[in-house]
Amino acid sequence: MDRRKRLDAGAFARYVQEQIEPVEWVMEACGTAHHWGRLMQEKGHRVVLLHPRYVRPYRRRNKTDRNDCDAILEAARCQDIRPVPVKTAQQQQADPWRKAALLAAKRCTARTPERLTQLQSWALQNAERIGHNKAAVALANKLVRICWAVWCHERRFSGNWRTTKPA
Repeated sequence: MDRRKRLDAGAFARYVQEQIEPVEWVMEACGTAHHWGRLMQEKGHRVVLLHPRYVRPYRRRNKTDRNDCDAILEAARCQDIRPVPVKTAQQQQADPWRKAALLAAKRCTARTPERLTQLQSWALQNAERIGHNKAAVALANKLVRICWAVWCHERRFSGNWRTTKPA
């Protein structure tokens, strides 16, 4: 660590430019760190990005920039922590789209009728028929009655239940 100084983005960019000899930069991996890492690697510096999951245990007290800096330095001294590779701009741009596509696919498959349990089907039909608010109350009532029945009969719940009207 060279010195402790609080810099904004412009001042930090100038500070990086001023470094004549190659320097090792250690940062916590995030979207911005990948951007700075690419700029620093272009200047011939060595960039080490540490996953936040490995930095967090070294942080003392509250999450502040100064405490983060201390935690990153402590984590960097640990030989067992492997650094995260710096992503290219293309990798960084493709990542949110891939996550969004996977999430959309998950949502589509979750609502297909053959994947719904009987309770989910009943809840969706009620929501269409009587509205979301009343269906939420009816579902809560149904769940309480199911829990009570399981508790009284002392057996595991199987989803193959049917509502029967009293004779």
